[in-house]
Amino acid sequence: RQTPDETSVGSQRFRTLGRRWTHPLGDVFNAVDGNTGNRVVLTLLHPARRLTAGHIDAARATANVLGGVTDSAINRVIKVLPYADDRVAVVTEFLHATALSQQLGRKALPSARVFSILRQIVRALGLAHRAGVSHGALSVGSVLLTGAQGRPDTVVITDFAMQGLMSADLEVPDSDAGQHPVTPERILGLSRTEKEDPMFNASSIDKAEPKRQRP
Repeated sequence: RQTPDETSVGSQRFRTLGRRWTHPLGDVFNAVDGNTGNRVVLTLLHPARRLTAGHIDAARATANVLGGVTDSAINRVIKVLPYADDRVAVVTEFLHATALSQQLGRKALPSARVFSILRQIVRALGLAHRAGVSHGALSVGSVLLTGAQGRPDTVVITDFAMQGLMSADLEVPDSDAGQHPVTPERILGLSRTEKEDPMFNASSIDKAEPKRQRP
């Protein structure tokens, strides 16, 4: 299989610069947009067993809808592109951020910080729901922590375009299952248990039927 390290994606428009982190659905790379010279982030998804043009169109449609949501809590999708070996590249705006998944295994966060993060996640999901969009692929790899507004735990949600691609049957390794669901226990880096309270399961909240508000 091809790797995008130091190569180009999308008719050579996007040039990757190296891996940023590993994501449950693929790999995340720093990249450059050849049209603008701007830094971007490129997520190369794992191969899909049943990828069609319809899946890519659905992802692009989701990105277009959320393009109208002007809130910093939602990471804007720039492009959704087919890649080699039944893989898809999703290009988003660059952020100086750390994925919440990188927090796992480090020093446990105080409970106040954990619930601050969860409140921000739920708020961002609510913004998307009001636009008629469900995330559909929420994991701790989708939650980015920035230092915006002077707070180290300012949350930005990425990967919204993944929703249209999930039914393509991505080959997600079992080892990545640890990044689901998004709960206080998961954020704390604890092992998954049957005692996780569904009331605080952001992944379950995301699966609620979104209702688009009328203008």
